[in-house]
Amino acid sequence: MVGIHSSTKAPLSLAQISDQAFLALDEAGELVPEVVVRPAIPILFFGDIEQYRRSPLRIVTVGLNPSLAEFPTTGPLERFPAATQLKGLETAVDHDNYVRALSSYFREAPYGSWFGTFEGLLNGMDASFYDGSPNTALHTDICSPVATNPTWSKLPEPARAALVKPGRALWNGLMELLEPHAVLISVARRYLDPLDFASESE
Repeated sequence: MVGIHSSTKAPLSLAQISDQAFLALDEAGELVPEVVVRPAIPILFFGDIEQYRRSPLRIVTVGLNPSLAEFPTTGPLERFPAATQLKGLETAVDHDNYVRALSSYFREAPYGSWFGTFEGLLNGMDASFYDGSPNTALHTDICSPVATNPTWSKLPEPARAALVKPGRALWNGLMELLEPHAVLISVARRYLDPLDFASESE
């Protein structure tokens, strides 16, 4: 199993981490409002978390932060329809509908062309983001759960700095909760340097 070294404290619950994701969105809206995509929700993960938990092989894929394409201008929540039932998009969390919105992502209108970059590799591991595979993978973002415009690589450095501190802490907490067996990462190596990976044998 792959893990992240952390404190001896018990992992946060999914509800607690969800609250932190909305707090990260709120703070981003205050610190760097010019780059935050709105209307939107923070994306803690993409994929069915219950199917992931039942998978014999738990696989997490990793990117930088959500694409602005996740919230089309023609229908900002069309990829997350359950999010329309949230009491508030930015300040209040209805945990059940929030997790339902994230878990149903690959059954709604996923950004398939982007996730296809991982799908072939996942299929070779008897896994998929989609239903019908022995193992269900989740996608996460290591820098921030907040979608930005422009994309991460084009963000000004002050905006990146404002987003990455809470985002990295959030991702670490999520990994402790998810306890993946394998982590597939598609980011520049410099984003991995602050991480302290541990194997199950340690």
